[in-house]
Amino acid sequence: MKSKRWIKGLAVLVAAVLCFGFTGCKNIENPARTPFASDGYQGEDFEKTISALKEAGFINISTETMLTYSDDKAGTVGKVTIDGSHSFLLDSVYENNVPVVVAYYTMLDKGEQPEESEPEGEVAQPTGKEKLEVTFDIEVTGEEGKPVFVIETNLPDDTELELSLLWDDMFSYEDQTAIVKGGKAKSEPFTDNGEPLSGYSAFGITMFPASHPESVQSIIGEMG
Repeated sequence: MKSKRWIKGLAVLVAAVLCFGFTGCKNIENPARTPFASDGYQGEDFEKTISALKEAGFINISTETMLTYSDDKAGTVGKVTIDGSHSFLLDSVYENNVPVVVAYYTMLDKGEQPEESEPEGEVAQPTGKEKLEVTFDIEVTGEEGKPVFVIETNLPDDTELELSLLWDDMFSYEDQTAIVKGGKAKSEPFTDNGEPLSGYSAFGITMFPASHPESVQSIIGEMG
């Protein structure tokens, strides 16, 4: 029969493992967990998305609007940022009062249309865009244990890339933002709170077309 002391020790170990799984817990006093990952809300009804965030414990939620010509997109979510980041995982833990911004699409008012119009009897056709086959050529540089990712891409200048690196069997991660200039984007060194990484599992790149300026959207499209 196992002693109570052994069982208590096991419980402490399990708690420590769970704490490590939640990105080190980071002294979170009032936790809220993300109800979806950063690729799990796009196209969802914005009111349902806000309700899901509130039910998950987030209390500092604000909204922004993004104009669209599409009836289908009106009222749906275009992007979500949590504590200033576009990139997050399902069940990530934050303080419940970190800023959460939900940006959703709303129809462009007809009165906001430019005064110029097509002659009667002619219907304006959308401007066609050639399909852009996006390419990435990624090189890893930097000091040992502190990788720096250099990305060559055909995406236009000022494209904002969300970079994520996961390590320690996917339990720990860091997010960064890199801007494309001259066909290249470069990360800062990825570290474990300034310490070298013991190894990493996955590197990811995310890009949210709707959050970009017109100079970028004119090439990649509103939805990418």
